[in-house]
Amino acid sequence: MSTFTLSFDHLDRLTGPHGLYEHALLDVPRTAHGYTVDDNARAVALLARASMTGSEHFSLYLGLVLAGRTRDGWHNRMSARGRWVDRVGPDDTIGRVFWALGETIRAGVSSSGIEGQMI
Repeated sequence: MSTFTLSFDHLDRLTGPHGLYEHALLDVPRTAHGYTVDDNARAVALLARASMTGSEHFSLYLGLVLAGRTRDGWHNRMSARGRWVDRVGPDDTIGRVFWALGETIRAGVSSSGIEGQMI
């Protein structure tokens, strides 16, 4: 049976100070487009599945996801400067958030640790 190692070099290149950028042209992030909670939630789910919940990227992406929580649901769009640019995101954003949080808990991160990061 062969084994392989996952490479996260592409995520490294597409990560900014607030999380994973929404768009790229090949391996160059389009920073002006900013970030989205749903893309960062996908990255959280991926890293949780890859047993990389201790990585800096995991913490950064999860932080953006949790910071997006609002009284009415979740923001989705964040500017490149780190400001929310929507009042509340679409319903699929909430679905991806719960998927990511489920994968995170399945990977062994305690729900109390997640709640402690929520705003």
